[in-house]
Amino acid sequence: MLTGVAFKTSYAFRALLSRGFTAMDQVTDAFIRQVRRLDRDRGEDVAADILYRLTHVLERDRFANIQAVLDCLLAARDVELGRPETLPATLQVVARVIVTPTRLVFLQPEIMYGNRVLREFGTDHFLRVVFRDEDFSKLQATGTGRGNGDEEEKIFVRVRKVLKKGIKVGNRLYEFLAASNSQLREHGLWFFASDGRNRADSIRDWMGDFSNSRCPATYLARMGQCFSTTESSVTVRPGQVSRIADIEGGRDPDGKSYCFSDGIGKISRDLAKEVCEKTQRSHEPSAFQVRYAGVKGMLAVDPTLTGLAMQYRKSMEKFSSEHNNIEICSESHPARFYLNRQIISILSGLGIPDEVFQVLQEDQLRKLASMFLLENRAVDALNQRAQLSGVPYQKLSNCGVYMTSEPFFKGMLRRVYKSGIGDTRRKARIEIPPEYGRNMLGVLDETGTLEYGQVFVQYTEDITDKGGETKVLTGDVVVSRNPCFHPGDVRKLRAVDVPALHHMVDVIVFPSKGPRPHPNEMSGGDLDGDQFFVTWHPDLLFQRPNADPMHFKAPKKIELEIVTISDLQNFIVDYIKSDILGVIANAHLAFSDKEEDGVFSQVCLNLAEKHSDAVDFPKTGVPVGLSDDERPKAYPDFMDKSHKKTVRRSEKAMGEMYRECQAIENICSAPEKTDEAETIEPDPYLILPTHQRYKRQAEQSRGRYNDQLKYLMDRYGIETEAEAMSGCIGRIHKHMDNRYDRHEVERVFKERIKDLRRRTREEFFVEFGGEKNVKKSDYPPEVQAKASAWYVVTYSDANENRLLSFPWIVGDILAVIKVTVAPDYPVSLHPSADHITAELETIYSSKALETVRNLSVAFKRQSVQHQVVQAVVLRHPDTVALIAFLLQWAQQYQLLGRDVRQNQISQKSFLFLLASHAIKNGFVPDLELVDYTLEWSKLTNDLLHRSHKRHDTPSVFGGIGLLCVDVFRYLGSHTFVSARGTAHIVADTALMLSEGCAKNVQRQALRAYHLLSQTGDIGALIDTNITQRQEEWSRTLPPNLWKNYVSKRIKQVEEDLAKKTGAEVHIRPIKGRRPRGRVSGSGSHDAILRLESEVEFLIQSNPLQRALFGMDSCVTS
Repeated sequence: MLTGVAFKTSYAFRALLSRGFTAMDQVTDAFIRQVRRLDRDRGEDVAADILYRLTHVLERDRFANIQAVLDCLLAARDVELGRPETLPATLQVVARVIVTPTRLVFLQPEIMYGNRVLREFGTDHFLRVVFRDEDFSKLQATGTGRGNGDEEEKIFVRVRKVLKKGIKVGNRLYEFLAASNSQLREHGLWFFASDGRNRADSIRDWMGDFSNSRCPATYLARMGQCFSTTESSVTVRPGQVSRIADIEGGRDPDGKSYCFSDGIGKISRDLAKEVCEKTQRSHEPSAFQVRYAGVKGMLAVDPTLTGLAMQYRKSMEKFSSEHNNIEICSESHPARFYLNRQIISILSGLGIPDEVFQVLQEDQLRKLASMFLLENRAVDALNQRAQLSGVPYQKLSNCGVYMTSEPFFKGMLRRVYKSGIGDTRRKARIEIPPEYGRNMLGVLDETGTLEYGQVFVQYTEDITDKGGETKVLTGDVVVSRNPCFHPGDVRKLRAVDVPALHHMVDVIVFPSKGPRPHPNEMSGGDLDGDQFFVTWHPDLLFQRPNADPMHFKAPKKIELEIVTISDLQNFIVDYIKSDILGVIANAHLAFSDKEEDGVFSQVCLNLAEKHSDAVDFPKTGVPVGLSDDERPKAYPDFMDKSHKKTVRRSEKAMGEMYRECQAIENICSAPEKTDEAETIEPDPYLILPTHQRYKRQAEQSRGRYNDQLKYLMDRYGIETEAEAMSGCIGRIHKHMDNRYDRHEVERVFKERIKDLRRRTREEFFVEFGGEKNVKKSDYPPEVQAKASAWYVVTYSDANENRLLSFPWIVGDILAVIKVTVAPDYPVSLHPSADHITAELETIYSSKALETVRNLSVAFKRQSVQHQVVQAVVLRHPDTVALIAFLLQWAQQYQLLGRDVRQNQISQKSFLFLLASHAIKNGFVPDLELVDYTLEWSKLTNDLLHRSHKRHDTPSVFGGIGLLCVDVFRYLGSHTFVSARGTAHIVADTALMLSEGCAKNVQRQALRAYHLLSQTGDIGALIDTNITQRQEEWSRTLPPNLWKNYVSKRIKQVEEDLAKKTGAEVHIRPIKGRRPRGRVSGSGSHDAILRLESEVEFLIQSNPLQRALFGMDSCVTS
């Protein structure tokens, strides 16, 4: 073992060894001696840095040769080893260990936001400890009574042992200290090793007096307040702080008064201004979520308070403490509101039609796709979605550096798209447009003006502009908070204008009177920092009365005479054993989808109550259990549990929405891989001849930047630069991939990237005397030359080293270069659509005559529909190429024909559909309908003699490429399906489509729209290598169906399914306590859809399975 080295080196060595045999087998005596020399000669920072880098390499590739990697690191010139990390004041570094049933996994000290205790005592002797299963999933008992009790008990004996005995590292013994509430939910704790002056017990004494808490759970929660993630602000004197009375009213069913002011106090404008100055906030918010001494909750700005004043209420004071700094957790600001699966299930139960959610999802998916097709949408998306601040997207786009085609920016768009599609599929996370909904902190009406049932809402109109123009909302609003499970958790209230509350912005103000506080009606909320969603979207305002809210009666706390540290440790073990909060939430979602009454079913109402009790478990110490009847036998497909649970097809809105997203993800995965392999060509207009003077210097700067970027990415397991720069992160290290850690990682990583780019930009301007000394309107030639060098060294070998973000740190200078070098560069509003136009004209111009002749055949008899199509083609001959392409596309997918059983559309109707859409949406003007026989004959004759170029005819508005995009957008929409009988009226002629026909067109057009957006290539839509490429699908078969039917005839079932669907089918057994099977298939998109339907029928038609799902009739196999 490694001895005689500094603690940092010793800890980093433990981190390397804890990666298992892949590390231990390579740690030879010679390797240990080399580490000792590094520690002695180059210091513990360098030695630890090297060991962590080796650890990251092993996490990526467990077969890596760590000695070879070590030699490369020591030889590398552009890798700065042991460099002290430059961190903003709000961030701190803390070591972390994962405890599993069989091992300790030491992690590189992680960067996190600070808290009160770390600011006081420093971070060096603290350790974050988290308990996990071997695969780093949450550690918990089965909770069913059917598991291996002895094995489970051994696991929790280990948890108890670590809590009681501590963790030894080098010469330090880390002992249990405390846990924050959010940490405890993820089974995480704080440990501390004595530093000679402080011990765990002395730190707890410093934190405050918790003796009034006789419940171990409450005691732990009170200590946890000191570990809340906060930012230090101003220190206040005793005379500036006062306690005021709570506002009470109404009565709960037990006769106890409700507290309307639970968790909220007041702060004067002057003091709020000082807080903002101290924390460098540019805009003064209306409310802060704070920690102060033993106080937790909200402070809302009160203009009637004078001087430096803060008022808190009794409900906010949780323990006694002498700490006198106002610490900020968060503040009010414009925030987006997203639907999720729980909200959708409740709104659906309250009468909102399924189509509303489908259309909202469609709008979101369309916006994501349009980023690649419309340059203005791409700029907006990067400004609003990507975390990369300071890049002048609009300025670059205006000078011809297009976001839709420049490789670096297009890569970020891909991540925004993939993240958005994934979140929509997995979570039904659908944004409500900011003009129709917001997420807001809740505050109290201190004026007493609002009546019960009323709220005050004033929001910033531009969600990206803190301090921008505001709007006071009036009218009905739907309000709730997450999590919400009971039908009464979602309330319809009335927003009213109260002039006395106009100082409150981007918060929702609740009344201070009435029979019950509105926040309490919403899953037992209060005003200590709870966030509420507010929407006034007309389609989400349900018509029925509010459901009765649930009475949240917390279980009686388990109290002791005196709470000891041993009692806290025992509670933590019991909590980890009995924590089934997520299990309850999943059960509720599954039953709300299965039960006819949805969220109003008795089982869902029971689960809503149990979820409320489980939320309070960390405060009351009373665990919650589920009966067998409250455990789903099967889960809807949209819950993505097919790998370990029995799954059934959901026929409700979320099932349809899930499968639509899944189809889009499948069809768009191939182009992403193709795009990554494309050759990157530098923009010649960004290469100045004078760049050579700075080339060597630029290579060194890029080397340092890329090394730090790769180091950060390795540290968190982030795979691509596009993820790092956009903030839309996919996979991270599995030991960080829980909700609490992921949120922390994303916040910290954003801050680190921002800091890296800020420091790199400062380095750029050093030789010019700093950025403030450089004229920005027309950067001097030497500044432009250096920026050009940064671009050249990055893009000249971009195909070998695909890290492209470096030069865009000075993107504003690159924009000046582009304008200077190419002042007449033709800038396009729709570059992607223009590319599609060029493709259509190049590929299909030779097919113009054939297309016109086909049109003549399609309209043998003169009709109004015929005249509409003729008018469009004759007045805009460029549409011939588009029509030729769309006909080929429709024929390839067998959409054209007269087979009613196949839901086909006639060619005549399809053509009229295209023409009418072009007219009604302004691509072509309204046309006079006359007999075009002679003109049509002339067009045919011109084409026959190759003289069809007609300079006197206008092109389609925006070009046929833009029209092509819009056709697919419309045909792929639910609007097209729902309006199939009325939307296509032109010249008093209507086109009527059957629902089956419209849905068939819509399904294929939706896929085409997203595929076209990803590739920008019409060839992708008719390229059989992509459109007919193999998709994969799998489904777990229920235990009863497997045991009684499929397991006895696997080959027969495989052959039968393959014959019916055209897919390749394989079935394999899954061993376990209840054996089941898994059917997997591969084939075209349509074949997979047929296979999915056939397997669902097989499951539903099995007699035993029908009994399981409570179906009346059955079909025997």
